Amino acid sequence: MRQLVRLAGLALGGLMVGQGAAAPWPAPALAPPAPPPARVTAATHPPAWTAVAVGAARGLRLIEPAYTLTLAQGSADLAVQTPAHPGRFTLPIAALVGRGALPAATRFAATADGAELTLATVAGPLGLIATTIVTGSPTFFTVKVLALAGPDPGSAVFFDGGTPQTTMTPVTGGFTPDPSVAPLGRAPTVTVGDTGTRHSEPFAPPPLMVGLDTPVGWVGLGLAGVPNASVISYRPGGGLTVNYPLVQLAGFPDRGAGGRVGSPASPAAPAARGTWLGFPRFVVTVGATAAAALTAYDAALTGLGLARVAFPPGSRPSWWSWPIADTWGQQFLTEGLITRRPLSAAWVRTMVQEWQRRFGLRHFTVVIDHGWASELGSTLPSASFGGLAGMRRLIDQLHAQGLRVVLWWPLWLAQASPTAPRELIDPSAPGFAAATTRAMRVMLGSGPGELDADGLKYDWGYLVPQPTASHFADPADGLGAAALLHYLRLLAQAAWAARPLALIDGGAAAPQFGGLEGMIRLYDALSAQSWSARADIAAEADPDVAIDGDGFLMAASQAAAHVVSSSVYGTPSLYYATRWAAGQAITPTEASALGLVMTVSDQRGQGRPVPQPGGGWTYLVHGWVVARTLDDDQALILYRLAACGRAVAATLVTTAAGSVVVPLAGGTIVTAVSAQPGRAVPVVDRSGSATFAAQPDVTYRLALASGTACPAA
Repeated sequence: MRQLVRLAGLALGGLMVGQGAAAPWPAPALAPPAPPPARVTAATHPPAWTAVAVGAARGLRLIEPAYTLTLAQGSADLAVQTPAHPGRFTLPIAALVGRGALPAATRFAATADGAELTLATVAGPLGLIATTIVTGSPTFFTVKVLALAGPDPGSAVFFDGGTPQTTMTPVTGGFTPDPSVAPLGRAPTVTVGDTGTRHSEPFAPPPLMVGLDTPVGWVGLGLAGVPNASVISYRPGGGLTVNYPLVQLAGFPDRGAGGRVGSPASPAAPAARGTWLGFPRFVVTVGATAAAALTAYDAALTGLGLARVAFPPGSRPSWWSWPIADTWGQQFLTEGLITRRPLSAAWVRTMVQEWQRRFGLRHFTVVIDHGWASELGSTLPSASFGGLAGMRRLIDQLHAQGLRVVLWWPLWLAQASPTAPRELIDPSAPGFAAATTRAMRVMLGSGPGELDADGLKYDWGYLVPQPTASHFADPADGLGAAALLHYLRLLAQAAWAARPLALIDGGAAAPQFGGLEGMIRLYDALSAQSWSARADIAAEADPDVAIDGDGFLMAASQAAAHVVSSSVYGTPSLYYATRWAAGQAITPTEASALGLVMTVSDQRGQGRPVPQPGGGWTYLVHGWVVARTLDDDQALILYRLAACGRAVAATLVTTAAGSVVVPLAGGTIVTAVSAQPGRAVPVVDRSGSATFAAQPDVTYRLALASGTACPAA
């Protein structure tokens, strides 16, 4: 999938370091992160909507560095232009809420105040039936809709007036950051919730936006707030549909995710009587690529104070960078389904010994996966672990070996016993918050009767009920994606109250969820390219959140590329100790080489992963490249930098025998290469690169020099 994205010109990696292997280095490839854009206020953003002539009519225009907006008076069609493109894109700012089309007598009236434009939708004698507020900012704009609910309870379409003349146009293609579907297509969609597939959803939720290919570049349409909805989809020739349950929304006040609001005042006409609904703002971004629009979406949410990061680079415990050894894959190979042979403490001890012996790892994080608890959702370990006392004894023993321990935890699905029907949890139910607090205390607390685990790996977030589900005790707490947000907020609060630096390894890639997890897990995929494509999205939408590379279903042919790439963009994960997913034996040479890669990777520090347009990854700390993949993700190089950021040495490991090409730039040269323990290696110097023969399971030390010295302090 990643190659498809590259070939399509999306180049999912808007923060790029040069081109491919010959990228400039070690000059700052990415400047240190700029401060987020200031909120739009009269003091920071002077009034910008001005009266202009639009053909034979009058209208309003907003000129910003990233775009120009023009609206003719009496129209709902917002014309969007960008400095880099000569074309024009029409974005209707009308909405169809509970109706298939606007009444025939509908008219539009616009007023402006500073950076804010308000469009009134007036349906003849009925009166005002909607207001749309467009607020400008230098790099994005927001669109807020308040609407009278119409007679159709299942319809909420935005950026659509209901006629062929009032639709988004022209649109030649689309992009979705939801890995559950193909990234490119004419009808991009984002789904939060169980789609009925047997395979788990990679992200729950994905970034809540879709991209459209237009004459002004890629236009990103995303939600600022997390909605009481679960599907966002663009329909060709129409608008953006969001499956808000209008009947349910009418039953409670809007808390930001969608709900009942008071009727607005407008000089254009009195508000029509009935139920008025408000919805989260849309964030509209523009970019040369879909990746740029996605990056701009995260930047916009950051500027609005909605993209939160619980543990930004520099604040994470160092052990979060240790390789992860997860029992789940090996359980399938040796134990079969959990119900056939229970997971046990003895089995876990054996697997830990295998990982240590085969991969040569001293420090890593052990994930005790599905099967440790006596039943789903219980904190009582099964009898095969010896109950609470036996599990605590196991965790204490693993801690004594210098290891960390994370426990698997299910979301949404619970059952009272193996034979009872499964039920979906209701996070709005009375007592749920208190029960979650108790559960996290047992798992993460260090007192008597507590397990003293270092974190939790939550799973099944995609099982969030559809927003029309009726089993929520208090639907105002959230439906759809907002219900998942409410659930994870309670979970994170309870976990970090029990253990302030607990690792929450989750699967939410929407930037609004970054404050509720410490690591984004990429979930099981079928190829190294699929994992990398998912990492692309996480790196664009959540650049400051750590990534768990995952490793379930990893085949022998994918192991080297995935372990190497995930060791640069995130934390590598091993799910197997003796055989790969398809049953091939893990050879001693493979295990030793991959273990060496993972041992080197946790020395790179904490920064941002950056996907490269031609494939491969770099990792930046304070804007400087500290690690990168080489040789089609078969080798990894880690740089040691001087105080000024210039590389003075490097460590290289590879998983395949052969020549390795190290890209050089800025007058940097390789003065010597040695293979541990001290054997010199011949180097071929070429313009912009250095080449030498390398073998797996060997650590190579490179001495580097540059014609330009570091400036004096």
